[in-house]
Amino acid sequence: EDYNDMSGIQTEPTQDEGGGQNIGYIHNGDWATYPVRVDSTATYEISFRVSSNTVGGSIELVVGEESKGSVDVPVTGGWQSWVTVSETFELEAGDQSWRLNFSGPGTGFLFNLNWFEAILITTGLFSYNGKTGLHVFPNPFRNILYIETDEESLELFTLTGVKIHIRFEKFTGGFLLHGGEMPAGIYLLKVGSGMKKLIKL
Repeated sequence: EDYNDMSGIQTEPTQDEGGGQNIGYIHNGDWATYPVRVDSTATYEISFRVSSNTVGGSIELVVGEESKGSVDVPVTGGWQSWVTVSETFELEAGDQSWRLNFSGPGTGFLFNLNWFEAILITTGLFSYNGKTGLHVFPNPFRNILYIETDEESLELFTLTGVKIHIRFEKFTGGFLLHGGEMPAGIYLLKVGSGMKKLIKL
């Protein structure tokens, strides 16, 4: 809802976790722009929190005049039935204007958007302390998460920075996280001096 310009959309109270407002009433051809600062030229995973009770559609990311790609929005079964969809994008460092172009079939409402976020990644492997080699799977996960790493310092946080007190079980080559009792949501795994986004189903 913190866009600086838009066409065709409206805001409404959201029933998604965290409250606040989502943007909705989106038709084919609508758009919204946001001021964004990108710290490093790199590959990023950008996640979009979306819902759709009709046909879904797609969100295209345009930076300046350049299209960076798009992500598909599925039908979720309700205007307040939220899911997170993600795609990787190559971004350059600097202060930018991001334009989200919304498209989809038909003439009716397509989907809602609650938030989006960008997480720094590398080509398939997370980079920490100047090294690569962290392997986290499955992600998203339901019960057990395998963390293959030679680091010894692991911590888990919510997206708002609250530390989760949970035990990492050591095994040959890494750790196990038993997350069956964790609420569904998005978390940040700190490994050494780096962060990795986790999705708990």
